[in-house]
Amino acid sequence: MVYLPIVANAAVLSGQENTNNSFLSAQTFPKTVNDLSFTERVELLKDGYAPWESEYDNNGNCVSNCAYVGITIEKELDVLQRNTEIANIRVQDYKIKYQPAQILGKVRCYQSNNAIPSNQTIPFGEPLIGNPNIVSGYGKRIHPITKKLEVHKGIDFSVPNDTNIYSPARGIVDTVWTDSTCGNGLRIQHEKGFSTLYCHLDKSLVKKGDLIEPGCLIAKSGNTGRSTGPHLHYGIYLDKNLIDPTGFINQ
Repeated sequence: MVYLPIVANAAVLSGQENTNNSFLSAQTFPKTVNDLSFTERVELLKDGYAPWESEYDNNGNCVSNCAYVGITIEKELDVLQRNTEIANIRVQDYKIKYQPAQILGKVRCYQSNNAIPSNQTIPFGEPLIGNPNIVSGYGKRIHPITKKLEVHKGIDFSVPNDTNIYSPARGIVDTVWTDSTCGNGLRIQHEKGFSTLYCHLDKSLVKKGDLIEPGCLIAKSGNTGRSTGPHLHYGIYLDKNLIDPTGFINQ
């Protein structure tokens, strides 16, 4: 049985839009791939929710949340590295030819963290204040709960409950959801194919479709989902593929 690491939004599974503007609704999880219809799987793939906690056996063969059947941990790391190299090339091109895209519509959330540049449209820096400790970096690790070998496709920041989390760039809220792994989660689309992922939140302060400015207060940290203590899991996608976020943060 393969558990679905991220369920796009409640609408995909229940056929109803979550209209709550501030807080996440409780869902029945976990969902498995087998629980979804073909149409629901297509919708999920269109949203680009790649597995972000692939698990491997001691021989380095994937056992759950695999990108595809038969992939090894070294192969997955190679794929992630290539995606990260493409992201770095795109960033350099962005710096040379920088032209902020115009966001159409009414901004719903304005800058409240002045440490994040007001014109930033690619997620540089951290979504937190004060350079918090990194308790688990990107890459190969033993999962603290499952005790299985995995690729950790993000960075875990040690922060107490109810810590402010900010958007590092201008963007549009892609979705807000709850699942058994990420807990209360949030994803934001930015410019040039980049998007950011936030997991284990106590609550989201924005909703799907909101237009937000850099430095917008988007969420409060928590300890939801598969977590051993309060922290923020932060990830970055490029064109719906997870990449190594290490080069994008200040630490």
